Amino acid sequence: EGVFDEIDGTLPFSKGQRHSVFAGAVMLGCVVQAAVVHAPLFETPLTYTASLGKGAFRNGEQIFVSKRIYTNLRIIVGTVTPDPNPDERYHAAALIADLREHGFIVEEMFTSSYSCAEVAGGRLVGTIFAWDTLHDIVMGHCLVTEAGGTTSDLDGGVLDFEQNNPKGYIMAGHPEIHRQLVKIVKHHRRTPAKESRAA
Repeated sequence: EGVFDEIDGTLPFSKGQRHSVFAGAVMLGCVVQAAVVHAPLFETPLTYTASLGKGAFRNGEQIFVSKRIYTNLRIIVGTVTPDPNPDERYHAAALIADLREHGFIVEEMFTSSYSCAEVAGGRLVGTIFAWDTLHDIVMGHCLVTEAGGTTSDLDGGVLDFEQNNPKGYIMAGHPEIHRQLVKIVKHHRRTPAKESRAA
């Protein structure tokens, strides 16, 4: 089964920004076998690839996640609007403020797949994203895990591709960074119980 996103980052593409990518993956059942994320708009185009059990690569050179757990802890958050819409699965503004209080440098996500590729390549320590479409998740999951990182759903559980709808993801290089991100995200999760109490 193939999973493809011809333009991951439609908005930046429409503005002529360089972060838009082509992304694709091959799955066997619910297991991601291989993935590619190609960013053609940089001065030097970037192609990230990964195959199950064989590692992750950028332009043919093997890459690894960052194991940094202090200083310059750059992460990407997929939602940075001050007033989260009902489809988002965490309170974005509060989450971002909390991350910054914990010492993270929070940056806006341009594309899901490219952000995950940056985690796989060690340029970011983590990324968080709230949407649930497979083409926003499987390529990054393959790249990050093959580069030695950790991935999960927003509650810290295993990404369940068999159900076809994991509700977002958290990906990180170091297990301790992943643990911190899960804890912070859980504190700001949007759940029916919380929303009904707030009402």
